[in-house]
Amino acid sequence: MASSVSVQVHTLDGADLCRVHVPPSRFPVEATVAVDKGGQVTRRTAFYVRIGNGTREITDLAERQRYVASRWGAAIQAA
Repeated sequence: MASSVSVQVHTLDGADLCRVHVPPSRFPVEATVAVDKGGQVTRRTAFYVRIGNGTREITDLAERQRYVASRWGAAIQAA
């Protein structure tokens, strides 16, 4: 997976800018995240999407299913 990631360093107005390009996944991927609540750390899975130059978590199951169907097709839902 990491072999498909590319990094470019550009100079803009005398400052270095690092551009990291990660190609889109061919299937949905969940992330395991650590959540700290008052010193108690728990782990949970989360589903994030890139929208423009931002990242957003989709927590609603129906919204996630719609996004997955529109992005990868309905057939991926059963996988």
